[in-house]
Amino acid sequence: MDETGVSYTFTGGYTMEKTGSKQVPIIGLDDKRQITVVLAVTLSGLLLPPQVLYQGKTEACHPPKGVTFPTGWDVWHSETHWANEDTMLRYIKQIILPYVAITRQRLSLAASHTALLVMDVYKAHITTGVLKYLADNHIICRIVPANCTSELQPLDCLFNHVFKTKMAEKFNAWYSSEVFKKLGKGIPLESIKVNMQLSDIKPIHAIRMIEVINDISSNHLLIRQCWEKAGILNTSNQPIVHVVPPLVLSKPLPQQNSDTDIELLARRMLGNLIQPGLELKVISLSSTSIVGIVEGQQFNWIRSAEGSFSQVIVDKGKYYLPLLAFEYILVILFIIYLDNHVDSCAQPTSSGV
Repeated sequence: MDETGVSYTFTGGYTMEKTGSKQVPIIGLDDKRQITVVLAVTLSGLLLPPQVLYQGKTEACHPPKGVTFPTGWDVWHSETHWANEDTMLRYIKQIILPYVAITRQRLSLAASHTALLVMDVYKAHITTGVLKYLADNHIICRIVPANCTSELQPLDCLFNHVFKTKMAEKFNAWYSSEVFKKLGKGIPLESIKVNMQLSDIKPIHAIRMIEVINDISSNHLLIRQCWEKAGILNTSNQPIVHVVPPLVLSKPLPQQNSDTDIELLARRMLGNLIQPGLELKVISLSSTSIVGIVEGQQFNWIRSAEGSFSQVIVDKGKYYLPLLAFEYILVILFIIYLDNHVDSCAQPTSSGV
């Protein structure tokens, strides 16, 4: 899932002006008015109903009653239109949990069967309240690192761009039609003004958004391509792993009270693979694998088809090239050190000549 800001107006790469004009003003270039749309896609190729956040303190900021949003959409508001912890909790309750419950029932899974939610490090996503609410409903998170969303976040990889491009096309078509209507009435081009008051364009914008989302929601191939571009849906290149017995460590450390929410989730997923009192630092966490450091040593765990985790050894030849390169550099530096040391020791002194 991901939030994306959607402008009420879109500026294109061209406009109309008289030949020879020294200045060409672009209407809407400084218009920063927008809403936030929260989107989520599934690995099976579905687009979940969105959450639409308008700017305001009450429902009076929503589009007028003449606009009918599809069933399942969560149309809400915040003071800045940006998502916060409250809107995130509402989104989970209104959109995520119903889908997860229906999917578990459809697949004959237990109500406690784990679900996975991929999202970035936006502060509203990783509050204690949000993570606890997800964990209480047996949903674990894969947190995309900062500055990596364009490569690892499925929506940012492709879907958001397609969504906004289609919204821009709808706006440009509407704006052009308004201009041509006025030209048809004989109004000179330089005198044409299109009404851009928020009260007038908000319902038009809402209708365009409904049309776009209804259109792309049926494009299951596009949605699956998002997962492929993020490297998540790639069945031809799975890690090579060898399952080994569960981790057993001695000399447990004193009980730590500084676990982050991610560490707490990892401990919950690993169960008795991590003894109480052992210090755990999570490097990466997903629904199928966990990489962490315990007592200064790095360990990897992977989930089996039955749902339980086991410690694994990943094929270093393919997946640990940076580590091998580092080890290679250390060897070279050690050889250089020995070479210099031996040379200095072998140099004869003046008294020995």
